[in-house]
Amino acid sequence: MLKAKGKFFGSLLMVLFVATPVYSENDDGEQPLIIDNSQPAGNRNIPKNVGAKMLDLLTRLNQLETENKQLRGDLETLTHSIKEVKSRQRDLYSEMDKRIRDIELRLKGQVPSVATNTGPRYSTGSVTSPTKSSAKGSSSAPVKKQPVIGSYKPPKASERKAYKRAFALLRKNRFNLAISEFRSFLKLYPNGGYSDTAQYWLAEAYYSSRKYGSAAIQFTKVVQNYPNSPKVAASRVKIGLSYYKLRKYSKARKTLQGVVRDYPGSSSASLARSRLRTMRNEGR
Repeated sequence: MLKAKGKFFGSLLMVLFVATPVYSENDDGEQPLIIDNSQPAGNRNIPKNVGAKMLDLLTRLNQLETENKQLRGDLETLTHSIKEVKSRQRDLYSEMDKRIRDIELRLKGQVPSVATNTGPRYSTGSVTSPTKSSAKGSSSAPVKKQPVIGSYKPPKASERKAYKRAFALLRKNRFNLAISEFRSFLKLYPNGGYSDTAQYWLAEAYYSSRKYGSAAIQFTKVVQNYPNSPKVAASRVKIGLSYYKLRKYSKARKTLQGVVRDYPGSSSASLARSRLRTMRNEGR
């Protein structure tokens, strides 16, 4: 009996509380705010599923924060990888330049001891080999051009300085300036001691700038203008890679297959085979 009365009075107090409006008077004496508690909370203009929506929003927010952290981590990894690639590129340029200087020094040591042509040798220029008939003063058929040791002339100081200036810009990835400098160099020294190398790095600057059409043209000049240069094989590979970037897959395949055929066992052939394998996997 007592429990029943307690429940009754409890219910009565709850009804009175809900039915009683709540007044709130502002400090400046304006109309008091009236909050009507006469309707149950479930009947107010509040969506019934607001709790579920809030939970869903919090879940999505947490997911976005997690994805943001992952993206930041990927960005940091990518930035680090780019720095490593640039560092390796600079090291490669430095190593190539050092090798070129070593070759130059060795060739300088050979020039004084060689008076006649003793066999083919790498030279950026070429001379005309006289035939027997031309030696007698009579007319002859077109003569064959071939490089000779006696034709080598050590680069002048001005030539070396101009080359190093252009090469320094390439190492710093300032490709547009490097292109301009190498072009100027080749105009001043078309048959100099650094000409074939300058032509190669000019093409490389275009390739690094993603100007693959111009790169293919400039690498082709290395092959055509300096056929005895040690840069020919690498240039032919880069021609193939340029065609690949231009989506001229038939030309790329033919060029790279030619490198594998003509330079078996070389690093250029290995690079060519690797790209050919990639093309097969891609269905090119």
